[in-house]
Amino acid sequence: MPVCRCHSLDSLEAQTTLILSHADISDLVTMSALEFIPVGTRRTETERELAHERIMKLQEDFLRLIAERLQVYRQYLRSEWQSSERQRQKFE
Repeated sequence: MPVCRCHSLDSLEAQTTLILSHADISDLVTMSALEFIPVGTRRTETERELAHERIMKLQEDFLRLIAERLQVYRQYLRSEWQSSERQRQKFE
């Protein structure tokens, strides 16, 4: 997934496939880029604060989504481990 001509997040995607989708990685990159936009744009203090609050809300929502996915993934792993343990005990 090219982010720009000189960067790619393929390795990050490969490491997080079970939790983050291609679109999630894209959203994360976009949110990170949004943090720098107010710095280069002339805005009033109120506009800067509003932009900052919106970006923080996007990041919080994103992190909440990831936390929910991690919880589901942990439950899945726990279930798989328990199943494996039961299978192992059958053969002992």
